[in-house]
Amino acid sequence: MTSGYYDEPSGLFDSGYLDPEGSFTFIFKNIGAYDYFCTLHPWMKGQVIVELS
Repeated sequence: MTSGYYDEPSGLFDSGYLDPEGSFTFIFKNIGAYDYFCTLHPWMKGQVIVELS
């Protein structure tokens, strides 16, 4: 999982390649919407929304 878009990674986070059952942790420090995509399967993408609770 890499932050940004396939054609334009943002460099905020990058999990590297993970084995099955692998995991990755990232702590978001600011409120906002953060797009991400899979580097192996770039059509797989999503967005993390960080809100104040």
